[in-house]
Amino acid sequence: MPSEEVVKGETFEALAKEMNVAEETFVRNMETFNEGVKAGNDAMGKSKDYLVSVDQAPYYAIRFYPVTMGTFGGVKTDDSFRVVKADGSVIGNLYATGENANKVLYNQVYMSGSAVQFALTSGKIAGQHAAENLKK
Repeated sequence: MPSEEVVKGETFEALAKEMNVAEETFVRNMETFNEGVKAGNDAMGKSKDYLVSVDQAPYYAIRFYPVTMGTFGGVKTDDSFRVVKADGSVIGNLYATGENANKVLYNQVYMSGSAVQFALTSGKIAGQHAAENLKK
């Protein structure tokens, strides 16, 4: 693993050394990829519309830190996104939406990017309900 976040090489061999990866394997993989681009057939199954050869130096590599984020849990709500107590009764004028009310969906599957739509939809539903049921 490179000690730097970004490394550069004028050749695939030089880049492999900077990345501290197996040079022969890296060079073979890059050559195979570029051959696939020219043939319009990527070994990973990408559509030929998205294939771009990697054949102009300098070459760069970045250290990548994959992460996922999200909340698993949230408070319990009813269909109008009113917060519900443990006994099932509704807490008056208290709503929870988006990441705060994700228990209904997130306990079944991790939502990732679809969380944005859930936040928008739940916010709209809660807002409409609150506006229609405002206690004066």
